[in-house]
Amino acid sequence: MIEPGKSYSGAVTETKLQKTTNVRQSSTKFKLNGKILAFSDARLIAGDTNYLQLREFAQKLSGTASQFNMYWDNVAGQAVIQPGVAYTGSAS
Repeated sequence: MIEPGKSYSGAVTETKLQKTTNVRQSSTKFKLNGKILAFSDARLIAGDTNYLQLREFAQKLSGTASQFNMYWDNVAGQAVIQPGVAYTGSAS
């Protein structure tokens, strides 16, 4: 369940990058404001850990209390996350 505007209250576990061949499409559904969502490019990696594209997650959260924009900054060579603004995929 995704609850916009609420702090995360679950346990956070560190995940280290590792080589794995155990990657498959995820059919996990998420609930956002009472609506069931599926992510088009979600993957289950190394068992049952869901990985979502941050870009698609930002699109789905647009218009909620947890919205954010993100884009790639070619000059800095890094992804930029702008909390509190709707997703556009580019610098505002």
